[in-house]
Amino acid sequence: MLAGAVANVIDFGAVGDGVTDATAAFEAAIATGKTVYIPNGTYSVNAVALTSQVKIYGESTSGVVLVANTSNSSIFEVASAGKISLSNMTWKAGDGVTNTKGFNQTSLSDYVAWAEFFNIYSWANLTIGYSGFFIFTRWDNCHDGEAGSPPVGQFHQAIKSVPAVTGQATTTNVNNVIKCNFNNADDPNGAVYIEWGNQWVFRDCDFEVLSTTAVNALGIYGMEFDSCWFEGVTATSVIKASNSSAPTVQGTGPVVLQNCFFNGSGGNTFFLELNGASGGTVHNFNATNVPAGCLLTNAVELYELYGVIGRSGPGASGFTTGIAVSRSNLIINNSTLVSPTMSGTPYFTGTPKVSSGAIDGTTASSTGINVNQASAGGVVWLTFTYGNGTGNASASSVWMIRLGVTGDNYTATKIVGDDGAAGLNRHIPTFSVSASILQIACAAAGDGAFGIIYTT
Repeated sequence: MLAGAVANVIDFGAVGDGVTDATAAFEAAIATGKTVYIPNGTYSVNAVALTSQVKIYGESTSGVVLVANTSNSSIFEVASAGKISLSNMTWKAGDGVTNTKGFNQTSLSDYVAWAEFFNIYSWANLTIGYSGFFIFTRWDNCHDGEAGSPPVGQFHQAIKSVPAVTGQATTTNVNNVIKCNFNNADDPNGAVYIEWGNQWVFRDCDFEVLSTTAVNALGIYGMEFDSCWFEGVTATSVIKASNSSAPTVQGTGPVVLQNCFFNGSGGNTFFLELNGASGGTVHNFNATNVPAGCLLTNAVELYELYGVIGRSGPGASGFTTGIAVSRSNLIINNSTLVSPTMSGTPYFTGTPKVSSGAIDGTTASSTGINVNQASAGGVVWLTFTYGNGTGNASASSVWMIRLGVTGDNYTATKIVGDDGAAGLNRHIPTFSVSASILQIACAAAGDGAFGIIYTT
């Protein structure tokens, strides 16, 4: 063949009739070291062995169909490799074929690095679309699970990236999932199940019609969801971030969620579940048809909430947070105020560090924080840290006192989320109060710290 020419699988004996085994022809084309080209047709294959530095592309995504006609097999298989590029093809299992995968790595103690999957449609009758331990891998414009359905008794999962042993030296790092669609996954571990590593980015992705968690991450330090759509996900948690398992535990987080939309379909207890994860930020997140219990769990562990809006459904009011609140920027610690980064002027009088004081509901405590609203109609937003104080085991230790809410009397109200226990680092969600004067004080033996911002 001419230098630079592609290796056409037809020239090596492949027949696109969906019946003739084309595995040997594909592997012979790969062995040339040239770019491999697949003309339109349906090809029966069984675990085509890949090597590093291989590029395979089809004539068209819908026209090139690769069928796994052997159970317990795969379309493509590799032990470990780097710089693999697969594009423009459809993967599916044959009729009556079970437990097959699209791309399968057989040695998870190693990794697949710098791989690229572009314009690939993987059917739901595969057990897993992409199974391996991926590093610097990119999925771009791939569609998983839109066609086909799992055989009876078999689950479907889109991407599974896990190590041979949690805590091994090799970790999954810097993977990008761009403009991809995920449908009809039902594997209990999630449509995308990833463990042990750093930084996964999901951008412009669509998660729909899933009876399992969209993304389940264990020990992934750093996840980002940007401009993603979630609809028809009926699992308890839509996104779940947890600590990895023994022997080496690594927390998941921070989780960044921005410019995303969620259309609840029932069954959700949480949208974002941070189960032992280290938190993150949520920016410009809109939700509709919000179930009554669907809240951001561990929201107090999030560094920032901005523009989180529930637009309809029984849980919409509880899902709405409104203004930007940054816990790290607002908490007052040891009488030191770290200036807020968002708009609004903070007003402080008294001692920022809250200490013991009498709370009787009729007079102001002599200690605490007074926040004086400059004009009517403003809102005070608060965030609170109970900072390893002595606490008050018999009663809630932190209260807010409002003046001008009920006539001219002071009204003492327990701050929701404060349990009064000693020696804890407790955080309660940000909340708002409209009043002429707001004072924060503690019951006997209590202490804590507050961040306060006033906005109009």
